[in-house]
Amino acid sequence: MMAGFGAGVGMPFFIISVVKFKKLPKAGYWMNKVKYAFGFMILYFAYTYFHKGMGVLGANDATTLALAFSMVAIWVAVVHCNVLSLLPNDAPPNQKLHHFCGVLSLLLGVWLVISSLEQLPLPHLSQAHAATSSQHLHGVSNVATVHGIEEEAGITWHRSYAAAQKLAQQTKKPIFIDFYASWCANCAAFKEEVKNNTALHSALRNDAIVVKLVDKEPEFEAFRAKPEHRHLKIGLPYFAILTPDGKLAWSGTDYQATQKMVSVLTDKQLFPKS
Repeated sequence: MMAGFGAGVGMPFFIISVVKFKKLPKAGYWMNKVKYAFGFMILYFAYTYFHKGMGVLGANDATTLALAFSMVAIWVAVVHCNVLSLLPNDAPPNQKLHHFCGVLSLLLGVWLVISSLEQLPLPHLSQAHAATSSQHLHGVSNVATVHGIEEEAGITWHRSYAAAQKLAQQTKKPIFIDFYASWCANCAAFKEEVKNNTALHSALRNDAIVVKLVDKEPEFEAFRAKPEHRHLKIGLPYFAILTPDGKLAWSGTDYQATQKMVSVLTDKQLFPKS
């Protein structure tokens, strides 16, 4: 994947260097505008991935935005205003003002970092919260787990595929598998989608036997080794809908493809009611 990315970025430069174009734009001030435009694009995508990463930690939008502003403020203070260097006594007034603004920016950034970190649901050090913290890191916070079954938002999630398949064969219902990992931001986003999407919630609750397999668990690794689930070797999220006898009916990596999930789960031709 990275080789393809590198080839895509480098190919235009290779073509320009080999092929003789009669009219090419000359260097000038317009290049600064292009540079700034790409700079804002990079910042946008950087914030997008930062937002997803903070979502894994359970941070809300306000906390994530405050942390982003704090990093910008600290960067301006250290790089642009050079606050880590001492000013000479005979520095001109404008340089002193520039340095003073940098100090204010640094203080603002540090304050935002501290106040934002206090809002994060970080694991506590006390033993009283150890179990809760462990569950949160594995993505199963606020979930009641009994004998390999989790109750979350009114949906019964099986943690054993073998047990779920036996139940599916008895009820003639399809098997929906959510391959999950605590580090996967889109996996966490799918959990919220299940809670908020009425059609998906109903289909998972009433029309399917649902399974959640966590990364590195034996059954997860067993599915990863199967050719029909090769997407698991690339990354997460990954979802699969199987027939009661274990044949693949549908699979996908888009957690927002909820309409397709619902249509497959409720397809009476694929899964006729017993």
